[in-house]
Amino acid sequence: MKTNLKILFIVGLLLSVGVFPRLDAVEKKVETVAVNTIKIETKKVVIADSVKKVNSGTEADQDADSDDPKLNKKSLEDVATSMGNIWTKVSNWWKKQKMAIAILFGGLLVTLLVVAIVDVLFVKIFIEHVTSKTETEVDDMIGVAVRPPLKLFVFSIGFLCSSIPILKNLEDAYFEVFIRVIAALAATSVAVGCYRLVAPLNHVLTKIAERTDNTIDDLIVALLRKAIKITLVVVSVLFIGQSILGLNITALVAGAGICGLAIAFAAKDAISNVFGSITIILDRPFQVGDRIQVSGITGVVERVGFRSTRIRTLDGCLVTTPNNIMATSAIENFNARPYIKFAFGLGLTYDTPPEKMEQAIAILHEIFDNHKGMSEDLPPRINFTAFNDFSLNIAVIVWYHPGDYMEACGWMTERNLEILKRFNAEGLEFAFPTSTTYLAGDSSRMLEVAVKNN
Repeated sequence: MKTNLKILFIVGLLLSVGVFPRLDAVEKKVETVAVNTIKIETKKVVIADSVKKVNSGTEADQDADSDDPKLNKKSLEDVATSMGNIWTKVSNWWKKQKMAIAILFGGLLVTLLVVAIVDVLFVKIFIEHVTSKTETEVDDMIGVAVRPPLKLFVFSIGFLCSSIPILKNLEDAYFEVFIRVIAALAATSVAVGCYRLVAPLNHVLTKIAERTDNTIDDLIVALLRKAIKITLVVVSVLFIGQSILGLNITALVAGAGICGLAIAFAAKDAISNVFGSITIILDRPFQVGDRIQVSGITGVVERVGFRSTRIRTLDGCLVTTPNNIMATSAIENFNARPYIKFAFGLGLTYDTPPEKMEQAIAILHEIFDNHKGMSEDLPPRINFTAFNDFSLNIAVIVWYHPGDYMEACGWMTERNLEILKRFNAEGLEFAFPTSTTYLAGDSSRMLEVAVKNN
């Protein structure tokens, strides 16, 4: 009995130590997992709360620190220390560079003095002595154009020489940038001088154009002036930007080319007008003051521009025609004709005898042969040409030289009056539209005939 009890005790002890602890461990593990899960979720909430508390605590600490006089005093001490360090660096730089700074300011003063001397010498020698002895205005315009850029060029060279001692102490990158900027300033002064010299050149070309009778030359001068100015600006920008400043102008030019294509498509009509004006300049079908007819418009040309041509009609209206139409349309220039042709017919009555017809032709030859403005290559043409419905027709063709329309009209008026007087004196009657009607016999309507006694 006692032995059995001992065995039962040992088994229970083993179970309590071995088996049951495992079961408890499993249950504990499950509980632990559940508890840990709860703890993790709770921990998240707690962490968020803690962060919030930390943040709020930080703001509170900041507010507290801002009110803390010790911290404010420390901040002021830090600012004072930084300012002191900056002042020390500036002082050390001044001690090292004071000679170079003195040379810079002294050189600037000398440069300004040299600029003033060069300006005075330029005025005294070139303007007062050279230009005053000539009658032309070109040298005066050259002096006015060159004077400002010359002073800018001298100043840029003096500024470069004065700043070299202080620039040597800079880093290579800064030194190169400063040198490029000064070189660009000098190149800009040269470019500005060339741009301003376009005005004297335009004055010379305008004087030459005024000596010719063709007024299209004025348009050529204006076109050359604008082309030269645009070329100078483009070349100067490309040279200074790429060769001196080292900018990547190639990409800019490529982008400008693409933009130029887009603009060309959008402004094709304007570009066609410009090419039309160039065509007018090269062909010269007319000039300002000529009376022309184009696209049904007749009038006097008042102005030829790069986009359009202005025509004053005989009614007084001003018509603006695009140059692309002027370049592609047929143009009749009345001022360019060497003569004016008059073609007309004279009709005599059917009761005119042949002798009278010969007399009429002889009178016309007397009036028009060897007339004023007659060319030997184009003598008058006078012929008995047709038996019309109500007249015997004499055709007259006369050419009058030169091609002045108003003068030719005045001459023709005198000839018509002379024809009228000579024909009336010779009893030659002009025919006018008439008709003869024959009525058939009608018993209800008797035909009455009367005889006129002379």
